[in-house]
Amino acid sequence: MSSHFSKPLRFTLQIIFYLLLCMTAYRLFFFFHYKPQGKAFSGSMMLLGLRFDARVIAVVGVILFFFTNIFNPFKNKKYKAFIISFIAILFFIFLIAYTSDFYYYDYLKQRLSAFIVSFVQDATISTKMMWQTYPVIKIVLATFFLLFIFISLIRKIFSKINNKIISPNKKYRNILNVLFVLFSALAIFGKVGQYPLRWSDAFTLTDDFKANAALNPFQSFISTFSFKNNGYDVAKVKEAYPIIANYFGIKNTDSLNYTRKYEAINDIANKKNIVVVICESFSAYKSSMYGNGLNATPYFNSMCNNGIFFERCFTPAFGTARGVWATLTGVPD
Repeated sequence: MSSHFSKPLRFTLQIIFYLLLCMTAYRLFFFFHYKPQGKAFSGSMMLLGLRFDARVIAVVGVILFFFTNIFNPFKNKKYKAFIISFIAILFFIFLIAYTSDFYYYDYLKQRLSAFIVSFVQDATISTKMMWQTYPVIKIVLATFFLLFIFISLIRKIFSKINNKIISPNKKYRNILNVLFVLFSALAIFGKVGQYPLRWSDAFTLTDDFKANAALNPFQSFISTFSFKNNGYDVAKVKEAYPIIANYFGIKNTDSLNYTRKYEAINDIANKKNIVVVICESFSAYKSSMYGNGLNATPYFNSMCNNGIFFERCFTPAFGTARGVWATLTGVPD
């Protein structure tokens, strides 16, 4: 590295290099762990993923560079503990995010999104589910072990740079500092063009799994955060209400009321013994009943053709819980 690099810039570049290395290693591990059988490795997926990672790394790099210049631990030793602790906290956040992302995909086959915040509303149930499903103790121990390794690496990098005698030319030092900020800004924007790099750009890969593998959990979480508490537009509900009321057979259409009342016939002799079998992950749009050209479920389709098929029982979500709700109640969650 050129002698014109200041110590804060050297320190920042080395830290973000190792962070980027960790993120790349995770993407490779994610791809090979979750890849469907026969799925070929994708260089385009890795390159796009590198751009997503570079955006996050650039943000971290600018913040770290800013702090190491204001609280220069190479000139004032009392700030050393502060800077190392700051980086350790950042890495701990990285570990939490990537661990959550790994098991979030394992559970929902989606990358980490702001929807995970909704699990906090039922914290007791969510915690119990995690405890019963995943090796929580091993995950916690592994997290702190990796944190310890990274802190040791930070100390080693700091000592190596601190002990090195560097006298950069002020003019070249300032030029390099400006170039670092400019390249960071370009990485944050993500691409050359009118619009910045977006999480939806991953789906230009035309392969759902490769698109998911290319995403960065920070990018996907922040991009979906504005949608986590989406409500409804009363004016649009009123506009669509007559159609919905007719669809559900609601008699009272004077107000936005979706209540349907049925008088049950209390006749024991005519009661049927009905068994409901719910097929996990049996997506309607992938089945033969909805015109899928692959004809993926011919035998099930035959049962539907020779029986009663309720083609309008659906839920507008992928999650199991909402599918079960729609099946048991007859209304979408």
